[in-house]
Amino acid sequence: MSLLVSLEQKFGRFAIPNLVRVLTLFHVLNWFLIRWSPGFPEKLMFVPALIRQGEWWRLVSYLALPGGSSILWLLLGVPFLWMINDGLEQAWGSFRLNLFILGGVVCTALGGLVSPEPSTGWALWAGLLMAFAVYFPDQEILLFLILPVRIKWLAMLTAAGIGFQFLGGTGALRWHILFSLLPFLVTFGPGFARLMKHRGEVKERRQRFEAASRREEAWFHKCTICGKTEIDDPALDFRTTAEGDEACDKCRAKKKDAP
Repeated sequence: MSLLVSLEQKFGRFAIPNLVRVLTLFHVLNWFLIRWSPGFPEKLMFVPALIRQGEWWRLVSYLALPGGSSILWLLLGVPFLWMINDGLEQAWGSFRLNLFILGGVVCTALGGLVSPEPSTGWALWAGLLMAFAVYFPDQEILLFLILPVRIKWLAMLTAAGIGFQFLGGTGALRWHILFSLLPFLVTFGPGFARLMKHRGEVKERRQRFEAASRREEAWFHKCTICGKTEIDDPALDFRTTAEGDEACDKCRAKKKDAP
């Protein structure tokens, strides 16, 4: 029995069903509060320096921050998060989804020990999006309510954006991104590594098969000395010897030079 199954059997009853939906409701509530008080998000952001000063609620409050303050986010972001919740609940169940988010909270907190970078939790939500794309890559959404886009392309763009921020950011930002994405990397990294290894093995087997197929192709000339054919080396020139055998020009030259 795996550790994850054992933990689910012991603590699964404590899991919060539809946790992402619950957080989305907080997003909606805070969206209205932000419209009323634009400085409100600063009280919920993950800020390591302020957490060390005793503002402990910031360890989790950033999870309730909406992804934007425009009406467009309210129209598009809420249904999108709802869809992610339903998909991951279907793929994982409530306990594993809870564990993924809890892992993100813990890793973000640990990242705060080495990185002073403030955060709205965007990297954790990006990890949820990419996790959803692993299970439902061909799910389509209407971008801006007009353009149909498959989730896998959106996830790839998200991953590319994270990569650019990681490569072009400061050391503090890199640590923050790395720690925030640890749940995704731990969950899917080994599977991706096995997939790449399998693809490498398949490619190697295909190359061996193609090489063997080329060797088995029909040939017209074959050197009785070295065994090469015109398929092995199209540049070879074959001639019939006095004994009635065929020999390539290289072997004839060696035989001529031999004492």
